[in-house]
Amino acid sequence: MNKIMALTDFVGQVLARQGLVIDRIITMSGGAIQENLRLDYSCADGEGGSLVLRTDAATLVAGSHEKADEFSVLAFVHSAGIKTPKPIALCLDVNIIGKPFILMEYLPGTTDFAQIRAGEKREELAIDLGRELAAIHRLSPTELSFLQPHTPDPVNSLIRQYRNFFDQEGVVRPVAEWAMRWCLIQTEYCCSSAQTLVHGDFRTANYLVEGGELAGILDWEFSGWGDPYSDLGWFCARCWRYGYEDTPAGGIASRASFYQGYGAVSGQEVDPARVKFWEVMALLRWLVIAIQQGERNYSGGERDLELGLTGLIRPLEIEHMLLEMTAPSFWTVETQGKIVTPDQEATASELLSELLSGRSLNFWAREQVILRQLGQQTDYDSSGCYSFGPGAEGTQMAGQDKRALHKTIRISAAFNNMILKDSALGDTVPEKLERSDETSELITLRDKIRSSDYDRKGQLYQFLLRGSRSRLQVISPASLTGYVALLGDERNDSNGCP
Repeated sequence: MNKIMALTDFVGQVLARQGLVIDRIITMSGGAIQENLRLDYSCADGEGGSLVLRTDAATLVAGSHEKADEFSVLAFVHSAGIKTPKPIALCLDVNIIGKPFILMEYLPGTTDFAQIRAGEKREELAIDLGRELAAIHRLSPTELSFLQPHTPDPVNSLIRQYRNFFDQEGVVRPVAEWAMRWCLIQTEYCCSSAQTLVHGDFRTANYLVEGGELAGILDWEFSGWGDPYSDLGWFCARCWRYGYEDTPAGGIASRASFYQGYGAVSGQEVDPARVKFWEVMALLRWLVIAIQQGERNYSGGERDLELGLTGLIRPLEIEHMLLEMTAPSFWTVETQGKIVTPDQEATASELLSELLSGRSLNFWAREQVILRQLGQQTDYDSSGCYSFGPGAEGTQMAGQDKRALHKTIRISAAFNNMILKDSALGDTVPEKLERSDETSELITLRDKIRSSDYDRKGQLYQFLLRGSRSRLQVISPASLTGYVALLGDERNDSNGCP
């Protein structure tokens, strides 16, 4: 109540309104990294309205602007005519709600992907989005000195950051290493095409749509100097299509419409090959962010099952996308646009046989840690049972969901010590698995990929692809029904779990 009273006083002073009362505080959708609250207020004279309060979540992802800097970006782009909510006030006084925040204009509309996709004017919307993005890229925010300086070699700089992240986390991810080598090989695209302001997170869910039309661009916390194609690639990346491959522009429309709008304002024709290059870079970036999202759950700052599952499931999905885009035949510009034809998917029984015989690649070391954390989060005990605690029916999972998570934990436990093991890597690609607690073999493989020893090696690629599919099928809740015979009926198993 003290915080609400302090916030009410602050809003009243900012708006210069007497007798202002905050009637409702509504948590807005989205906000994976930030918290956005809608404040509905009324005044003594009978008038009222709504504002948006934007503040940091309990934990942050590296690269996110502090509130003062984000406010400066918002003020700059809004004054330049970009469709974005007008920033109204910056509060750095932590005595108000406990942390800094921004007050901004409330714009009606939706960020919900399903609602946007259901619209009838999606191609027109994509044209508008392209035009707005090009308008952003025409800005030169030289007065925003806090923005990270632009580098003439952004790809090498980013890949150094990603490698440092994996190394510092003690994570060896051969698929990511393979994809990073692919990016470095594409030297034609490693140099920046321009030096502009980039949004940094331009995708569906970060813009508002009202009546089928673009109402505003949101979430500027990752903005800075960069290659404009990084925004184009981010918007078109597979991870933001949500499975709608027929509409690669943000999962809502065709590339042609999005590119048309962009070219109309930029005055330059979009280079599709450069966009696809930055789509791969986007997947690498999202891989790092997904892992960081999981760490937000495990670090103690935010105990959130959704964040934990993001750190478990999303990296596996992203790595599979990376492999599909960086097949050996794609390591030249001329063949970059070809479509990978996946091998026939293995059945559940074939998958289990392959895993148990040690012929597939499964790097379960990190997944083991994540699942142990999730298990602890849900009171998972040594018998394999878990619950959300007595008397907490309102927060308990539905029985079916609980069984699904239980199965996921049990299945992964059967394989979580499997890592790559071969005493003599040499010049050949290792093809066997053994149980081991050592990671030296993985580090050796990582170093060989980084040093270009395995560039374009189809044998390694197929090895990574098999492993990626195996891990996805083992961990995916959709695949769990195929393991009922192996695990027994979870509703009546020997452990007595629900």
